[in-house]
Amino acid sequence: MTFRLIVLLMALTLLSCQGPVDPGIELVEANGSMIPKINVEQIEKEKIILFTDWFENIRLVELEASENSLIERVLNAYVGEEHIIVCTMRSGVLQFTIEGKFVKTLAKRGKGPGEISDFNTRIFVDEPANKVYISLGYIQGEKVLCVDISSGKHEYLNYANTGSEPMRDCPVVKDNLMYCANITFTGQSSAHPVFCQTTSGELIWEIEKNGPKNSPNARTHLVDDQLFFQYTRGDTLFKIQDDKLLPHLIISSTETRANFPKVHENEVDYGIKPLIPNWYLGYFIYINKVDWEQQREGFPKIEYSKRTRFLYNQKKHEIFRIGESIVNDYLGSTTQFDLSIQTNGIAFARYQALDLYEYADSAKQSPDLDSKVKEVLYNILNRIEVDGNPYLLIGTIKKGI
Repeated sequence: MTFRLIVLLMALTLLSCQGPVDPGIELVEANGSMIPKINVEQIEKEKIILFTDWFENIRLVELEASENSLIERVLNAYVGEEHIIVCTMRSGVLQFTIEGKFVKTLAKRGKGPGEISDFNTRIFVDEPANKVYISLGYIQGEKVLCVDISSGKHEYLNYANTGSEPMRDCPVVKDNLMYCANITFTGQSSAHPVFCQTTSGELIWEIEKNGPKNSPNARTHLVDDQLFFQYTRGDTLFKIQDDKLLPHLIISSTETRANFPKVHENEVDYGIKPLIPNWYLGYFIYINKVDWEQQREGFPKIEYSKRTRFLYNQKKHEIFRIGESIVNDYLGSTTQFDLSIQTNGIAFARYQALDLYEYADSAKQSPDLDSKVKEVLYNILNRIEVDGNPYLLIGTIKKGI
């Protein structure tokens, strides 16, 4: 009996114990094990996911406005168990309590020591170590600014010399090791898209590029204690184990995949990322029209179809489409909204104060509103200052999802 046949029999036995596999999923062999392969066109199930069905401990948090915490716009954020960290347009990186009270500025906007100047700044928060890591980008010499959340003290961390192009993605940090993925500006692929180093700059390992030619960028993810890696335009999500990339999940399409910037009509773009243990969020979107007469920096003007998202439960081998996103029924909406789901199981949506007020004022007039929703909306109208700081709608994924 061949090794491949043994692996296949083991996979079939495992599936018989787990139950049927949804259409759109098949098991394929990769490096001696069976991993799921998802075909985006073959996903048959559809579900409407309500915010209140999946999330609990839902609350609307106003980010306190003070002399040092006036926020024009939240660029990105992290919501933890004890604090909220936001990267803003003008005020830099700010720390708030989980209730939204301003604590301190972790990094101001500027070019001085401990300051940031790149508006595409990314952050990674290591809650166990109580530190925030801020990517500085090429403008400030491709370093990482590490700030102790308790004391506010900062130090600069240098990337190890790998011979690769500079990066701007923020590293994932675990147990004082930095897992770094390259994101280039020129479109040229990095020789080593992922490497591991100590926070003091010592290179531990690096992996040579073996991904698609049209994928200059890469990304790392940390879910519980498991590290994942993927090429931005790659078909495979990898697990990082020691200094190896092990295929974990494959995503595919029966249609031609778009090869940016040389794209064509009727091609498809798709991707997937890990959310929480056993759950993955994917998307696919079709290119309807390409206009090369209106181009910018070598990219044509592109008209897309509506983005379709799907959720995959690897433990149950269940997959279903969810439309464009999750429906915000907490605020009485029947439409989907822009929700950021973090790997710690906490999700949030950002609202400008004026936008939230106008939405609540309009939504409260619906005759079909639940009494609890009406109470939420009237509370918003009574408390909100339209020229105040942004709000975060926060929820935690329910156990057992």
